Order: sequence, then structure tokens, then C-alpha cells
Amino acid sequence: MAASSPISEHESRRLASYLSQNPQVWHLLETLSQLPFETWLAAGSVMQTVWNIQLGRPPAAGIRDYDLIYFDGEDLSWEAEDQQIQLAQKCWPDLAVELRNQARVHLWYPDKFGVSISPLTSLDAALRLWPATCHAIAVRLEGEQLNVLAPWGLADLWQGCIRANPSCPDPKAFGPKAQRWKNAWPHLKFV
Repeated sequence: MAASSPISEHESRRLASYLSQNPQVWHLLETLSQLPFETWLAAGSVMQTVWNIQLGRPPAAGIRDYDLIYFDGEDLSWEAEDQQIQLAQKCWPDLAVELRNQARVHLWYPDKFGVSISPLTSLDAALRLWPATCHAIAVRLEGEQLNVLAPWGLADLWQGCIRANPSCPDPKAFGPKAQRWKNAWPHLKFV
């Protein structure tokens, strides 16, 4: 299960005010409960919505896909994850959603990145390994409240700082992402 959010209620409300301006993001947040597991919207579409609004762009500009994450440590088979992926694609046929079970990451990470990692124990543990602190964010609506998981906080997101995550097992993953973001959002700063 997910760890409790270290984010203040004020920051959560502030982030919700940004995300609610992106119709696709808000629709996903309002309908995530259609999936059987506690599913969170994560990474790019969250930070990109904030950065787009900061630059006065349309909130959904340049968002290629919507990352959804969940944690099911009971069934680590590809078949079980694929079943959830197919369900997500049926729920949101007009959006490019990418759903991943974070409990399975250690199974494919070595083949994709050439680095072995230990099995993860939670969504919080997964976010702590993502390449940049500004995109290690997951959000979920619970009633009217936006619940936020952000192990590194939200300061880098708000300040437009691109900082390498010192806990990422694959330091090479940071550079290409960081440069792509800097090219798309020139106000960002490398830290």
C-alpha cells in the first residue's frame, strides 16, 4: 500500500488547483476508482500540467501519455498486470494511459536499464527511485481531497528545478529526460 503523504494540506490544495485546469488529468483523477487496485496518476502529466500553467500554455500542451501506477505484491505475473493494463485502456480509450504495477519493477528493470534492484515494498519506495525529484510525484483523489505522494516534496516542481534523484539506481536515466524537459520548458533550471 502507499505511504501517507508528506505534503501539507495547503500544498495539496495548491496542486489540485493546477491539476483541475487540465481536463484530461482531472477526468482521470475523478475516475481512477474504476480500477480494482488503488491507482495513482504519476510523473509527467502532473509536473507538465504545472509547468504549462506557469508558462501560460494550455494545461495539456505536450503531454504524450498519462502514467498510472499501483502496487500489487500478491500476483507478480505479467498476465495479471496486463489484465489491469487492458482494463485501463478500456476505461480511457481516448487517452494514452500507461499503467504499471510497481511491485513488478524489479523483474524488468535489469533488462531495460542494465541495473538490478531489490523488490519494492510500496509506491513510495518506487517513487524514491525515479530519475528526477520533480517528477517523483503521484496523486489520487480521495473524496474531495487530493492525496499526494512525493518523497522529495514539491519544492522542485514549483520552482522549476530539475534535480537528479540521488537514489536512482540508473544515473544515466536522468540526462535525456532532463534535457527533453529543459527544451520543452525553457524556464526550468538544472540543479
